[in-house]
Amino acid sequence: MTKCIQRLAKEILGTSRRGGNKMKGARWWNEEVKKKVKKKKEAYAAFTNSGTDKEKDISRVRYKEAKK
Repeated sequence: MTKCIQRLAKEILGTSRRGGNKMKGARWWNEEVKKKVKKKKEAYAAFTNSGTDKEKDISRVRYKEAKK
């Protein structure tokens, strides 16, 4: 019974591909939003890869700014 319902639903509704884009909702974002998200990701990468405490403090401030 279950397989019959699934088969009919697949025939009537079709199927869609899952996965693909890592950023949820990215296809609806305009260019300004995409740039801001990219800037935030770069700031986070710089924050996590910084070596000294002084670099970490500077990177943390930049990342917090980008998050806003």
